[in-house]
Amino acid sequence: RKVEELRDKVRNLPKNFSEKYNFYDRTNERHFAKAKENYYKAKVAVQDGTNNLIQDTFQQLRSSETTFDLLCQFIDLRSLEKVQEELKKRYSQVLDKYSAELVQAKDLFLRDEHSPVFGKGRPPVAGAVAWKRALFARIKAPIIKFLKQPSEWSPDELKQAKDRYKALAMQLDDFEHKKLEVWKADAAEKALVYLRQPLLNSKSFSVIFPREFRVLIAEAKSLDKMGFQLPKTVLNIALQEREYHATAAQLYILLEDYNSTIDKLDEHDKAIFANELAPLSKSLSSCSFSLNSLGVGDFAAKFAEQLKRFKELKHKVDEKKSMISDIINKIAATKLIGKSHFSHPSNTELPSLAKFYTSFENEINGVVSSLKQDYAKIGKTMLPQIELVITGQSTRTCQIMKYYYAHIERRIYNALVAMIMRALITLRMLLNRPGGKAVPLFKISTEFHSLKVITVPTQTEIRVTLSNLVKLLKEVSLSFPRWKPGSCLEYKMLPDESTEEWTNLTFMNDIASNSSIKMISVEISELNKLAFARLEKYKSIWEEDRGDIPDRLNNLKKLLWNQKHRFKIDKVLEKTPSTRYFEFFLEYFDSYRREFESQNSEVTAGFIRVDFSTVNNAFAAQCSEAVTRIVSSVQKLAEKQSFEIMRTIGIFEQSISEDPEADLKHFLNNLAEIRNGRLDLEFQMADLQEKYELISVYNGI
Repeated sequence: RKVEELRDKVRNLPKNFSEKYNFYDRTNERHFAKAKENYYKAKVAVQDGTNNLIQDTFQQLRSSETTFDLLCQFIDLRSLEKVQEELKKRYSQVLDKYSAELVQAKDLFLRDEHSPVFGKGRPPVAGAVAWKRALFARIKAPIIKFLKQPSEWSPDELKQAKDRYKALAMQLDDFEHKKLEVWKADAAEKALVYLRQPLLNSKSFSVIFPREFRVLIAEAKSLDKMGFQLPKTVLNIALQEREYHATAAQLYILLEDYNSTIDKLDEHDKAIFANELAPLSKSLSSCSFSLNSLGVGDFAAKFAEQLKRFKELKHKVDEKKSMISDIINKIAATKLIGKSHFSHPSNTELPSLAKFYTSFENEINGVVSSLKQDYAKIGKTMLPQIELVITGQSTRTCQIMKYYYAHIERRIYNALVAMIMRALITLRMLLNRPGGKAVPLFKISTEFHSLKVITVPTQTEIRVTLSNLVKLLKEVSLSFPRWKPGSCLEYKMLPDESTEEWTNLTFMNDIASNSSIKMISVEISELNKLAFARLEKYKSIWEEDRGDIPDRLNNLKKLLWNQKHRFKIDKVLEKTPSTRYFEFFLEYFDSYRREFESQNSEVTAGFIRVDFSTVNNAFAAQCSEAVTRIVSSVQKLAEKQSFEIMRTIGIFEQSISEDPEADLKHFLNNLAEIRNGRLDLEFQMADLQEKYELISVYNGI
């Protein structure tokens, strides 16, 4: 844009003389001088602007070609002297720049001559030739433009630049010629070798289509497009590339299908299908086709048919194997202990130990009964069906399936371990809920005999039942008979001397010896011990002494149940003690009676709810009987004391009923005796009143 502006200014320079004056008339000399002055000022401005533009532009240019193109744009400005001088200097600089570019190109060639840099995907020789041509085109374009305008250059400088260009061009052509000749020398021979070699690797069952052969074809096609004359053999091979790829693709697709099918087989499948896989493997091993062979298509079609039949056979077997896996997974996922045992309605009574065990037993037997039927189908139906598909027979003792029989047995064992472990873990959670919260599972009662608390059922029976519960879970494996080695026939053991019945060999011994099951069984046993320890602690409250009682009395248990100690109390009471003794014993026994009657008779010992109501009632009854006995003693003493008081009062009445005038002295003596005995009589009457008050309070308890 700036160049165009300068061109416009140059074109406008003559306009300074455009006014219509007669410049030959001396009268117009002043006008002519003014126009001439304006012309030279504009000319100087254009020259300075052009030179400045040239200088600024040359500093930004990177190649001699672009520099030369720029110089050509200033052609309309050469009429200006200073511009002409500046342009001549720049033309010389252009050749210097071109010479430097030739040196740079030669250095680049020498540096990368043995490892040319070319685009990704190009073959080596064609890539090297393309690299050489790109380098050649870079140095050729400028010199061609220079030679089209020889008048602009110094002849010597232009000749030197042309000689340097020719030397480098010859060196590049020599590089191209050598590359091409070396490649042509053995290309045809290599191509024929590749065409004759086997197309299939008989060991790895993979297609052999060498990368070198692909590169050779790519070289031939690329070099042909570049216009080189190639050997006919190589050119013909390159033209048949599509056919070669199609032939290799047939085998590749076939082998991909075969390898995909084989890779999906595990070691047991390979043993089962050994007779079916052998012909397939033999066909591939004997394949000796090359790219030139004509029977590849027929072979591929025949082998594809063989593989199809095998896949159909495998599909039938896989259906049965899937059914077997479903049954085994069902066994592994089965929950022998349901969620119902984790929740118990608050308004219902806890079951007894027997009902608790029976509910577990019925639930487990119901679940196992269904699994037992499914398990029997594996050995009696499904595995024989697999044998029938493979061999056409159903003997249940197929030798090629013996390892598969063992594999299925191992999977069944693992499933049983998973099922029983889940049940034992669930049982452990029932016995010891998360968070340590005690939740009773069943209820037992108690009895009190000979100063001992006896549980009903007994603790031995509880231990045996809980042990049987763990045993019941393990004995689930008894419903799953083992098979004879190398078959799926049930293994019958010889009967022992006590019975004539044949029994099945089961997984029971294997389950019982499993370390994980042993460990969880020990944990359950420890929880049982902890529950029994708590039960013993609650029992000891009733069985152990409650401590000494003041006034030389023994503990409550001895007072209530020991006849010797009861006799001692009766002896004390027969000695006519003061009422406070009676009151003490009555209050003592009655306070315990009230305590026994008011306290909660049920406690929770871990997962066991214990009902101590019978023991509690027995102690309360003994306390009531003691109160009744003492009240009876108080009543007897009160009656006796009342009789004595009435007798004394009668004597006093009789003594004062006599005529005082008959014997005044005797009468006065009687009055004095009555007055002296009055205080004692009042004390006796007050004590009698207290006794009757005690009788009224505790009578009927």
